[in-house]
Amino acid sequence: MILTVGEHFDAGQVHDLLERFLDTVNTRDRVALQRDWAMAPAVAEELYQDLDSYFPARPAITVAPRDLAGKTVPGVRPMLDAFLRHDHMLGLECVLFGDGVPGEAILHVDIRHTAGVLSLHYRYTGS
Repeated sequence: MILTVGEHFDAGQVHDLLERFLDTVNTRDRVALQRDWAMAPAVAEELYQDLDSYFPARPAITVAPRDLAGKTVPGVRPMLDAFLRHDHMLGLECVLFGDGVPGEAILHVDIRHTAGVLSLHYRYTGS
């Protein structure tokens, strides 16, 4: 897996956190997004509008499986790109998969490590 930056960021834990976040996204439960991920309702609405434009059939959205996370979408970009930000957060750009097939959408999130706990902050979805 490509997540090798920052001593506080375990690749497996980061991948698990991404999967839990996307499990919540896939439920389309805006209350759970606000409660569990501190996502404002307007941001959740924007996220769903973005996902619907990339995945009109509303498939299950995931990130690359762990064994593929360090690979590259043919000729394009890493399926999961991680970088340590100046504020010591981990920035992630993740190719989103619809029903197991990589798509054009890129999920941008930040991961913070505070007192042994990782937390995810959604930034935006783009291409």
